[in-house]
Amino acid sequence: MRCSLPDSSRLSRLCLVLLPSVLWALPVQAGRPLGTDDAGTAGARTCQVETWFESSQDLRAWTVSPACGLGDAVELGLEFSRPSPGVVAGERHSLGVALKWVDPGWKLGEVQFGLKAHGGTARQLAGGWAAGGRGLLGLASIGLPQQFTLHVNLGDEYDRDARRHRAVAQAALAWQPAPAWLLFGEAQAVRGTGGAQQTLGLRHWLLADTLGLDVTGGRTAGAPGSTVWTVGMGWYGIGY
Repeated sequence: MRCSLPDSSRLSRLCLVLLPSVLWALPVQAGRPLGTDDAGTAGARTCQVETWFESSQDLRAWTVSPACGLGDAVELGLEFSRPSPGVVAGERHSLGVALKWVDPGWKLGEVQFGLKAHGGTARQLAGGWAAGGRGLLGLASIGLPQQFTLHVNLGDEYDRDARRHRAVAQAALAWQPAPAWLLFGEAQAVRGTGGAQQTLGLRHWLLADTLGLDVTGGRTAGAPGSTVWTVGMGWYGIGY
C-alpha cells in the first residue's frame, strides 16, 4: 500500500466524526496475509477485498474483509466471519469494522506512522448481537535494505467481558525476494492473555499488486495444540 496526500481537510473532519462510532466490540484483523497492519491505505476511490479460510483444533471459519479508501489518507474496512456450524459453541458469526488514518505528514525520517481504530460485534446462538471490546493502534512502517519491510503496531484494546484495558504489541518482518513472492514472520501479543501468537506465511502474486494467493501457519507460544492454518486470497486496486 502507498500513502499519498489527502484531497481535502473534510477527510480529517470525517475521520474525527466516524472514529467514536467504530470504537465498539471485537477487534478485526489486519489485511492479509499479515495480522500486523501497515501504515498505508487503499487510496482514493479504490477498494480491495480479502477472504480466507481458517482452521485450528477448535475453529474452522470463513472470513471476508472489504476495505475502501475515503480519499487518499483514510480507509474504512469491514470484516465478516462465519464459523462452521457446530465448531464454536455459543457463537454463530461476527462483524467487525476498522478505520485507518495515515497522514503523509506523520513521518520521522523513513518511518511512516498511522492510526487505526477497530471494533465489531458477534451474534450468539442463543440470542442476538452482543458487543465486545474496542481498540486503538498506532502504526509504523519502514522499508529496509534487501527488499525487507518492518511493520510495528502498538496500542490498547478494551476487553468488555473482563472490563479492563490490555496493551497490544504486534511486529512483522516481510521480505520480497522476487516481485511475485512475499514471505514474512510476525509476533502478536496482548498483555494478560498468555503467550504471543507467532506466525509464518507467504503470498504469491498471480497478478502483480492486484490478485494474490497466500497461506499462513501460526501457534501460541507455550500452548500445545494451538496451531492455526489459513489459506486466502486478495483482490486489490478495484476502482469506484
